Amino acid sequence: MSRASHVRRSDVDWSSVQDDRHDRLEALSESLWRERHLLGRLVFKFAIVRALLASGAYTWLPMAADEAAELLEEVDCLERDQTTTRALRELAATSPEPWDRIFSEHCQVVVALRRQVRLMTSGTVRDLAEQTDLLPTLLARLEAEDETNGAVLQAVWSGLCRIAMRAGGSWEPDEMN
Repeated sequence: MSRASHVRRSDVDWSSVQDDRHDRLEALSESLWRERHLLGRLVFKFAIVRALLASGAYTWLPMAADEAAELLEEVDCLERDQTTTRALRELAATSPEPWDRIFSEHCQVVVALRRQVRLMTSGTVRDLAEQTDLLPTLLARLEAEDETNGAVLQAVWSGLCRIAMRAGGSWEPDEMN
């Protein structure tokens, strides 16, 4: 028999076990706050992209596209370490007070923000597609003004489509419920 099987219940420091669980739950909660913040910023960034497209302020699109791509990378990195929405719901159901409420709220907000990201990205893709017919005329005008602007805009345009489609398809449908 191993020594571990001879450990009496009274020999275990249960307060340190509870402290360790509390620390892990707190770390997960902090990570979920970070995800909420990043998802909110991603929704905002796609709102900016759509406003730039609607106003014809194409000069700012490269900066907005870079920022959206950076945010998406941060979300992707964070989510590789996150639990799925289903697992988060199970954690909320099995955690002690106040963690049950905290994780339940995180789950609701994360799901809502993911839906907002999907709506904003599908709208961005739609806006880009609607304006694609105008792109050759716009590129010709910009290239007459400055050679690099047209090339940059063309690259940004296709890049934004890829970023928006990737952001919109980041989560499985069962995680959206």
